Amino acid sequence: MKASKKDVHPVVEAGGKGYETRDANPTMLFLVGGGLIVLILVFMFVVLGVLKLFEAHKPTTDEPPPPATAEAHVVPPEPRLQVTPQADYARMLTEQDSLLRTYGWVDERLGIARIPIDTAIAIVAARELPFRAQPSGVSENSESVRGKNR
Repeated sequence: MKASKKDVHPVVEAGGKGYETRDANPTMLFLVGGGLIVLILVFMFVVLGVLKLFEAHKPTTDEPPPPATAEAHVVPPEPRLQVTPQADYARMLTEQDSLLRTYGWVDERLGIARIPIDTAIAIVAARELPFRAQPSGVSENSESVRGKNR
């Protein structure tokens, strides 16, 4: 069966290769890819050489410390870090707990006082607090209402 003139691709008919030749040049792609592989290998060997150089000059434990750290008991300038942070934290927690569990004045001139937190919770719980009305058709124990913030 002979192909008719209608079935032949126009590029083949004009003496071309039958595909687009401007898209990618395979020779150039292989050259660029090979060049990248060679460049990566060169850098790998350079890095290995630098690592070997550093490994050869590794400091030993017999060497004296550098001069900056050789001075003993040098007090740094202000502000300094806490000397006993655990004790400071425990003291702060004790002070805050004391404020939460005792009576006292916040501002005596204005008549503002603080009360223990347990007492405050009991007072608020004893009151009838305002609430939002449920939309009609939704029961209080409904799954869609439970667990949602309103």
